[in-house]
Amino acid sequence: MAVKERDDNRDGSPRSAISHHHAILSRPFNAEGAEVLAKVAKRCASAFLRVNLRVLCVKSGGVGMVADLPRCASAEMSPNDANAWRKVLQWSPGIWYRRVPVEALAHSNMKTGLALLGTLLIGLTAWGADLRIGIIGCDTSHVIAFTETLNNPQAKGHVPGGKVVAAFRGGSADIPESANRVEEYSKKLKEQYGVTFYDTIDEMCEHVDVVLLESIDGRPHLEQVRPVIKARKPVFIDKPMAGSLRDVIEIFALAKKARVPVFSSSSLRFAKNSQAARNGEIGKITYAETYGPASVEPHHPDLFWYGVHGVEALFTVMGTGCQTVQRGKTADGKIEVLGNWRGGRKGVFREDKGFRGTAKGTKGEMEVGAWDGYVPLVEAIMKFFQTGVAPVKPAETIEVFAFMEAADESKRQDGAPVKIKDIIKQAKARK
Repeated sequence: MAVKERDDNRDGSPRSAISHHHAILSRPFNAEGAEVLAKVAKRCASAFLRVNLRVLCVKSGGVGMVADLPRCASAEMSPNDANAWRKVLQWSPGIWYRRVPVEALAHSNMKTGLALLGTLLIGLTAWGADLRIGIIGCDTSHVIAFTETLNNPQAKGHVPGGKVVAAFRGGSADIPESANRVEEYSKKLKEQYGVTFYDTIDEMCEHVDVVLLESIDGRPHLEQVRPVIKARKPVFIDKPMAGSLRDVIEIFALAKKARVPVFSSSSLRFAKNSQAARNGEIGKITYAETYGPASVEPHHPDLFWYGVHGVEALFTVMGTGCQTVQRGKTADGKIEVLGNWRGGRKGVFREDKGFRGTAKGTKGEMEVGAWDGYVPLVEAIMKFFQTGVAPVKPAETIEVFAFMEAADESKRQDGAPVKIKDIIKQAKARK
């Protein structure tokens, strides 16, 4: 067994302090090293690291790897974890590595980079070990569209890296759009894609690495995500993220406490034109208006059910910083919501039959708010599962839902302006 240590950088300079740890790993793990790596996966506090370590071990008998591993996603390591990781390095034949002071990494109060992310990403992409994906809630067309995109290599826009293998039916008896679909979609998932169904979410989580929470009804999302977070499975939550702003805030709080990656988004966020505007194609955005359907479901705030798509597109372009919201009606009686952002910027969502919009910036104007299908969202979800990095920050998602609840409050106040910060404060105060 050849294990060689280097105390210098590749250019010959002395190895620097903890902020510059690197490891160069090559050749396969032997069986003993892979077994210990699996134990690290079980003990790791970070759900992201644990999931990806499992994937890394899938082909442990013949894994060839070459990776430059910078300091990366934070996780807290126990001394046992650090010792096990040291053994993995020692038991991996032919390893060249820069010595990592694992004692420092294992300090009880230290958030560590662990120098693992590069290895884990290679484990997902180069080695072809698909993530096992579980679905919660089979009452939306998204479950079929997403599964086709992920499971069928011949599908148009196929996204590799994971397969839907398990599901929990879900369904809401008091919402016809849910009750009338769950049987049909469940049957298709089972017969066409070979998905295994489980009676409880807890049981399903035992057989998957990551989760798509797809229930069309936002009200049960908080309770449905609890066992997922408890099982430390990274989770994407489809629209609406929850049935109330309060639940949205609670979900993010639970995930943060457990250090479980989570994000929620409409597919419209990832449209090319909206992303181009967000990324500066026309400079700093000063005004934007987006349009989209806004059918109402009586168990949810008005915009949660379908207006969320157009509102998400608006926030994709405008970003955070909305201060007040006023709700009114268009000339033909449709929903119209005006948001005032810091710095005098303005954004408007209007109900319409299709998705579209316009943005004005310091360098011109352009169309925004398009819908480019589900593939861009599925790509973003898979990247999230593979990296543990959410493409949307919790603060922005919270503001999206605060905007929509503020719109309802403005309606109750006959179109008076409502402060976003007051809506968030009230939501946090509710029990």
